[in-house]
Amino acid sequence: DLALALEETGKQVLMTPLVEAASAVWALGQAGAAIDPAKLVVPANRPPGQSYNVGGASVRLDGSTLSGALSFVPFADQAAAFLVVANEGPATALCLVPSTAAGISVATTHNVDGSTSSTLSFGRVALTADQIVAKCNKAQAIAAKMNELLLLGTAVELLGTAQAALDITLAYIKLREQFGKPIGSFQALQHRAVNCYVDAELNRSLIFAVLAAW
Repeated sequence: DLALALEETGKQVLMTPLVEAASAVWALGQAGAAIDPAKLVVPANRPPGQSYNVGGASVRLDGSTLSGALSFVPFADQAAAFLVVANEGPATALCLVPSTAAGISVATTHNVDGSTSSTLSFGRVALTADQIVAKCNKAQAIAAKMNELLLLGTAVELLGTAQAALDITLAYIKLREQFGKPIGSFQALQHRAVNCYVDAELNRSLIFAVLAAW
């Protein structure tokens, strides 16, 4: 159901934190944490394998104090809280941190597509016991699944964007004329359009099969 909504947001290129909010809410539910539906929570983590973050800063939890920094956090400037994946020594901790907590700074960049991404800095942010929602193996497992949901959701949004591009292209080749006839009547362009359609359908089948398995 979420994928169907995400595909439509991709078609319209809506700059809305739907996949981020859904992933954070899912993770909080798995951790058994209380959720305020009126407040936007976005993940603040460093997913493995993302080249733009390799070697970048991370966040660590020492007792009940959070320190460090994270880059490229989407929609952080709109969030009421961050679901932070932190290192606690060799283990993992999942922390729900209000954006208004003392010691947090948010440096936001506005992207060309209308979205935002931010660098979050945590300067010895003090957390209460209930703000540390999961630790150790449980936190690591939830964080890994949350990262998977973020990646899958983004893939669905990109599928929607690809479908919209194909729809625009088909409308154009039916309208644009050359040599006195619509260019969509030319076999070479028909073949390219069909190949694009097949690619989109193959991706849709793959993504929805993965989501069903997930």
